[in-house]
Amino acid sequence: MKFSVVTPLYNGMPHLPKCIGSVKSQASKSISVEHLIQDGESIDNSLEFLEFYNQDQLNEINNEDKYYDFNFQSSKDKGMYDAINKGWIKSSGDIYSWLNHDEQYLPGTLAIVSRVFENYPDVDVVYGNMIVVDKDGNPLSARREIPLRENYVKHNFLYAISCTIFFRSSLFHQGILKFNDNLILAGDLDLMLKLMNSGKKIMHIDKYLSLFGVDGSNLSVTYKNKMNEEIKKIQSSYGAS
Repeated sequence: MKFSVVTPLYNGMPHLPKCIGSVKSQASKSISVEHLIQDGESIDNSLEFLEFYNQDQLNEINNEDKYYDFNFQSSKDKGMYDAINKGWIKSSGDIYSWLNHDEQYLPGTLAIVSRVFENYPDVDVVYGNMIVVDKDGNPLSARREIPLRENYVKHNFLYAISCTIFFRSSLFHQGILKFNDNLILAGDLDLMLKLMNSGKKIMHIDKYLSLFGVDGSNLSVTYKNKMNEEIKKIQSSYGAS
């Protein structure tokens, strides 16, 4: 099974190398991985690192590399969701996902997700649990989620966390798996409500799949009031009272 992982990026250092490493480590004979970094013209040393890493991958020849493909592009975008859309357009995997630069997949995550999709061909979306870590990678809490309920999500909040969500590529080819790039902070809420409203089958698996970094610079913290306004508008558009 092939996974396409998109990382939207703007000034991602020093977390970016750990994110990339966590994706590369998933590749194996049974799991093929392409990692697409969509950069929005970073002004830190992210691009310098990406160029060095990309050249290193071109020079490195071993058997495992044929299961891992890395590429990046830097161009102006409208924000995170526009960047993810651009990455998915170039993707070629069976399963699509996105992983922010300050997040990591836990070892074996893609193998676990692959088995779920293989065993449940009627499932369109899979998500799991996550571990919250600080800026140094120290664990702060473990979030064990529950199955999604549309009525709850549109009246309260989205409790499926993006770094644990995986989608069949068929959703993208059907035109459903696409972000509203006019949204800045809560596009994942809009996307998941759209999928639930379309009748797509979403499965929660009781496995810890990812590390979610919290260092005080997260958009949900920095722009909390603006995010809450965007959330209310989205929920209202889906019929929240």
